[in-house]
Amino acid sequence: MKKIIATTTLTLSLFGCVSLADVDTSKKNPNCVRQCSTTASQCMGNAITYPSVSGCRDAFKICTDSCPDK
Repeated sequence: MKKIIATTTLTLSLFGCVSLADVDTSKKNPNCVRQCSTTASQCMGNAITYPSVSGCRDAFKICTDSCPDK
Protein backbone atom coordinates (compact mmCIF):
# COMPACT_ATOMS: atom_id res chain seq x y z
CA MET A 1 0.00 0.00 0.00
CA LYS A 2 2.83 2.40 0.83
CA LYS A 3 4.29 1.79 -2.61
CA ILE A 4 0.99 2.69 -4.28
CA ILE A 5 0.58 5.82 -2.18
CA ALA A 6 4.21 6.82 -2.80
CA THR A 7 3.81 6.34 -6.54
CA THR A 8 0.58 8.30 -6.58
CA THR A 9 2.09 11.08 -4.48
CA LEU A 10 5.12 11.26 -6.77
CA THR A 11 2.89 11.46 -9.80
CA LEU A 12 0.85 14.19 -8.19
CA SER A 13 3.92 16.16 -7.19
CA LEU A 14 4.92 16.30 -10.83
CA PHE A 15 1.72 18.23 -11.46
CA GLY A 16 2.37 20.85 -8.76
CA CYS A 17 0.55 21.36 -5.51
CA VAL A 18 -1.95 18.55 -5.86
CA SER A 19 -1.14 15.86 -3.33
CA LEU A 20 -2.82 12.91 -1.72
CA ALA A 21 -0.54 13.23 1.30
CA ASP A 22 -2.87 15.74 2.94
CA VAL A 23 -5.74 13.22 2.92
CA ASP A 24 -5.73 11.55 6.34
CA THR A 25 -6.29 7.84 5.86
CA SER A 26 -4.72 6.70 9.15
CA LYS A 27 -8.05 5.75 10.72
CA LYS A 28 -9.54 4.10 7.65
CA ASN A 29 -9.64 0.45 6.59
CA PRO A 30 -6.33 -0.23 4.78
CA ASN A 31 -7.89 -2.48 2.12
CA CYS A 32 -10.40 0.19 1.19
CA VAL A 33 -7.71 2.90 1.11
CA ARG A 34 -5.60 0.66 -1.13
CA GLN A 35 -8.46 0.39 -3.61
CA CYS A 36 -8.91 4.17 -3.55
CA SER A 37 -5.16 4.61 -4.13
CA THR A 38 -5.22 2.27 -7.10
CA THR A 39 -8.12 4.16 -8.63
CA ALA A 40 -6.36 7.50 -7.98
CA SER A 41 -3.18 6.20 -9.63
CA GLN A 42 -5.13 5.19 -12.72
CA CYS A 43 -6.86 8.55 -12.76
CA MET A 44 -3.54 10.39 -12.48
CA GLY A 45 -2.11 8.33 -15.31
CA ASN A 46 -4.93 9.51 -17.55
CA ALA A 47 -4.95 13.13 -16.37
CA ILE A 48 -3.45 15.65 -18.75
CA THR A 49 -4.19 19.02 -17.19
CA TYR A 50 -4.17 20.47 -13.68
CA PRO A 51 -7.97 20.48 -13.33
CA SER A 52 -8.02 16.79 -14.22
CA VAL A 53 -5.34 16.02 -11.64
CA SER A 54 -7.17 18.06 -9.03
CA GLY A 55 -10.30 16.06 -9.81
CA CYS A 56 -8.37 12.85 -9.15
CA ARG A 57 -7.37 14.15 -5.72
CA ASP A 58 -10.97 15.13 -4.97
CA ALA A 59 -12.19 11.70 -6.04
CA PHE A 60 -9.56 10.07 -3.80
CA LYS A 61 -10.77 12.15 -0.85
CA ILE A 62 -14.40 11.19 -1.49
CA CYS A 63 -13.42 7.54 -1.88
CA THR A 64 -11.41 7.42 1.35
CA ASP A 65 -14.13 9.31 3.25
CA SER A 66 -16.49 6.46 2.35
CA CYS A 67 -14.09 3.82 3.71
CA PRO A 68 -15.02 2.25 7.03
CA ASP A 69 -12.85 2.93 10.07
CA LYS A 70 -10.28 0.34 11.15
